[in-house]
Amino acid sequence: MSWNFLGTAAASPVHRYPEVYSVFTPLDPIEDLLVMIDSFTSTEFLTGLLVQRHALTQAQSKARSRQIVPHIRTAIRFIHQSLSGPPEVAFLPTYYAFLNLAKVYVLLGPKHADMPRQRFHGASYKGFEKNSQNLLTEEVELHERGALPLFYETVTRVPLGAGLRLKMSEV
Repeated sequence: MSWNFLGTAAASPVHRYPEVYSVFTPLDPIEDLLVMIDSFTSTEFLTGLLVQRHALTQAQSKARSRQIVPHIRTAIRFIHQSLSGPPEVAFLPTYYAFLNLAKVYVLLGPKHADMPRQRFHGASYKGFEKNSQNLLTEEVELHERGALPLFYETVTRVPLGAGLRLKMSEV
């Protein structure tokens, strides 16, 4: 059982690691998150974390860090672009930020060796074939191969399969 800030019982959250450390700063929460994510661009820090938390060897950790750091840097740049650009198009750099962070997640997991051969998205949108006037009815098709299916399999341990269609209202 955990306790919330009011001192009352709260449902226990699910955490990736057994120990949870909370750090609070006066920064804007988004800026705070970006600073934390940016800390993983230190190859030495990331290598040590991979050795300590993911039980990789020093050599494996260095190799994965060299793959991971560029994705983190790119994701941070896309997030900054989405925050500073016009709201009408902010979804696009946000999508690419998420895609890069999903690739980081894959590179940290058991499907890491598949990432170099499946760097493409793994999803398609054929909006030009539809005459919808409502974003929530638009559909995205997820494919069997690509970064998003690898991310799905890394998180769920179940292959996505081919041809899954999602309505935007379901996302």
